[in-house]
Amino acid sequence: MRVLFLATLALAAGCAGDLNENGIADNFERGRDDNGNGIGDAKEATLNGMDADGDGYSDLVEFERGTDPLDGDDVVYTGGWPALALYERDGLAEQWDPEAGPRGYGWGDLELVDQYGETVSLWDFAQDGKPVLIDISAEWCGPCNVMAACVSDGGPTNRCPEAAWRTYGPISLAVAAGDIHFLTILAQGLTEEPATPESAARWHDRYPLEGGAVFADDAYKAAAQARIRYFPTMLIVNEKMELTHYGYEQEVFAELMTLLSR
Repeated sequence: MRVLFLATLALAAGCAGDLNENGIADNFERGRDDNGNGIGDAKEATLNGMDADGDGYSDLVEFERGTDPLDGDDVVYTGGWPALALYERDGLAEQWDPEAGPRGYGWGDLELVDQYGETVSLWDFAQDGKPVLIDISAEWCGPCNVMAACVSDGGPTNRCPEAAWRTYGPISLAVAAGDIHFLTILAQGLTEEPATPESAARWHDRYPLEGGAVFADDAYKAAAQARIRYFPTMLIVNEKMELTHYGYEQEVFAELMTLLSR
């Protein structure tokens, strides 16, 4: 399927030569491969602007991640999370500074399991034109559950009192509008033990949220990196994966609303 796709792409680009008869036009095969991803730079530039199956992932990313760029059901992430191409990840790594950002340190690349049981790189949420709001919570934490209910329910309910909605409502609306990425990272499960992938799945079932990602921090990697002292701890990370705001939810939410109003 991929060879057929590339052959079609070559014809569409008006490329006739194919000396080795592999179905890939010669001018796509020649030249540089600066990031070493196995895709020539000329072809990479073409593929990065295409999404043949309309699944939201560029054909370049799909080739790199091993999914089929002609099958809209074969996606990088079931949750529809964004995904960086290798050259984008390389560029981010080159500029990333662990001691940069207003709070004095960057958010390092972590791989965590999401509510669908898939391993996700948190750096894939970078450079997507949106602030990233990270909620580090625990299943047993009462305030964490109230916040999740309000963000999920989209209005006051029997599990989201009016007073809580006044605090958390703006975040729920920002997520629904697609203005932010909202990531919940569960550090602990129903007891004070590390969260598991099952914890993330339960949280998602209890508090479904369109566009909301839930992760299990089963080795406390995110909790350690965030240096948390309480649940929930809220963080805002910018497109360079620099931590810009950190603290209690009310404080961080106010800062996020300021960012979104600019």
